[in-house]
Amino acid sequence: MRICERFGYSARLGQLMMARGAAAVAIGQAGGEQQIDQGRALWEQSAKFSTENSLGEVVQVMSDVGRLDLAEKYLGQLERIYAETPERSHYSEFLRVGGLVKADLGNLQEAKTLLMQARALAHDQSALLFELRACRELVRLFGRDADGAAHREMLAGVIHQFREGLECPDLVRARASLAEAEAGG
Repeated sequence: MRICERFGYSARLGQLMMARGAAAVAIGQAGGEQQIDQGRALWEQSAKFSTENSLGEVVQVMSDVGRLDLAEKYLGQLERIYAETPERSHYSEFLRVGGLVKADLGNLQEAKTLLMQARALAHDQSALLFELRACRELVRLFGRDADGAAHREMLAGVIHQFREGLECPDLVRARASLAEAEAGG
């Protein structure tokens, strides 16, 4: 952060503040939410691009640590960004993370709809990593329901498209989710 401050890299400083704030919230440290908000404001003042990527990562962390109040807050901010700008590079991730938040809140039907939309959009954009993530969540959440076999088949098909990076965390988690669902566990 000192390098960013020293050389005036305010966009990167904002991005770092958002990540640091998310980490602070995740470990229960005070001031994390304020740091996220300050980082977002700084990023938007200086960058005007890709805010949705950094904010989407914040939503993911808030969802992962059970801070659904903050996940919903930042998801709402993401929704406004998408409504007001042409940014769409990470829209399938926005849909996926939105689906996870809905699932955590108990709205499984809306979660499934959002995850299916995320998968379809990622597929249409040839965003294989984002498609993998959406399929993995579908299998994790719905791998044993009436559409479970179709979700597992979809995930297996996406996994088999990868030709490199076969031990990257996303692929490792996807294969584990698929194995668990196929084993009935």
